[in-house]
Amino acid sequence: MCVEAAGQSRHHRWVQHPGAFCLSMDLSGRLKRGKDQFGHTGSYIMVACYTFPVTADDHPLVGPGHAAPPEDAPLPSLDEVIEEDVEDGELPRFEEGDEVGHDTVDEDAMNAAQAPYNSWMKLVEECKQVKVKTLTFSEVIHSRETADVMEGIAKIYSRVRSLGLQVLRLHADRAREFTSRAVQRWCHQRDIVATYTCGSDWKSNGRAECEIGLIKRHAKILMKAHNINEEMWPMLVRHASEHRLRWQLQQVGYPVPELLPFHTKVYVKRKSWNERYASWRWERAPGRIMGPDPWSSLTSGGYCVQLEDGKFLASSDVVVEQLEPGEVPVQELVVQERLQVAEDHQFADVPRRRLRYKQAVPQLARLELASNSGEEERHGLGEGDKLEVKRLMKMHHETAKVLSEECVLMDEMDINQAAYGEPKT
Repeated sequence: MCVEAAGQSRHHRWVQHPGAFCLSMDLSGRLKRGKDQFGHTGSYIMVACYTFPVTADDHPLVGPGHAAPPEDAPLPSLDEVIEEDVEDGELPRFEEGDEVGHDTVDEDAMNAAQAPYNSWMKLVEECKQVKVKTLTFSEVIHSRETADVMEGIAKIYSRVRSLGLQVLRLHADRAREFTSRAVQRWCHQRDIVATYTCGSDWKSNGRAECEIGLIKRHAKILMKAHNINEEMWPMLVRHASEHRLRWQLQQVGYPVPELLPFHTKVYVKRKSWNERYASWRWERAPGRIMGPDPWSSLTSGGYCVQLEDGKFLASSDVVVEQLEPGEVPVQELVVQERLQVAEDHQFADVPRRRLRYKQAVPQLARLELASNSGEEERHGLGEGDKLEVKRLMKMHHETAKVLSEECVLMDEMDINQAAYGEPKT
């Protein structure tokens, strides 16, 4: 009765062994119709999160930068283990009295048996040092119709394959656009397994849900900071997604260039057919960076530039304007990588005992024991931290002194005088 009336949902805990080579996808809610530099309109953001295995030191185990694994000694086959005649389906058995003398052991046989064992233990040790990383891709689509969704999936799949990565599983919710026969047929033709969450279980697709929030938050900050019209949100989303993807690739060693900050003032090379017969033709025109060019590769450095007359131009030949004395440069506003920095200077000016991610019970206990044993003192406090500690300790002593004086006064006060204001008789 209690479970039926007030039962809670199952707990979603951190998965210790997440699956790799999985493409988790999701769609945002319907947004106000926007357009990009090509004049294409869009109302939905399709976000995909691809997981791939890396080592504990963030070295990718797949992709162009992955070296071929060394050849280890193979594991022995069944014919090599069984050297005596036995019936099919049976393994040799040793009697209780049978013992092998140490003098009869062949050293070559011992070395031959030790090599496969070492290879197996090496594989076990390597498997313990493997985790997964995420790559974020996004596309702006016109509607939730199957044709538009299929086009977005195909574009994202092509980008993943261009990085030398394979997709073995497609994960999404049970929306109509993802469970259609066209999507199922597309997955079967590419040997991809399609899996879906249960109804009203958005937490089972948490990677994609979280990335949608990060990209929209970054796009809103860019829109507010540079006073961009809401109609241009597809370009903001493309820039935010591309910036996050390149940052993720750089973390695992992929050589991709940095993106210029959004709305940076540049001088772009004019096309040869613009004002071809003018007597005095300027070679470059001023403009603003409006994100990466979607038809350029990661290494070409192509940008979408908006000229002063409002027209858009795609070019990889841009020159950043020199700043005047005292002028503040345009900086990239990033919200998703703020807490993802190196551990040596991570959380420099925030409390060290704050929980920021999902933590297991042993980790919480270790955190409490570390603080009680004085582990934080070994990290060293800066001059500002020492002054703050002294100020807090002084305030604590003053507060304790006032409270102790009030307690003494209350002990000496008569009950009748405290209740009715009557003096002692």
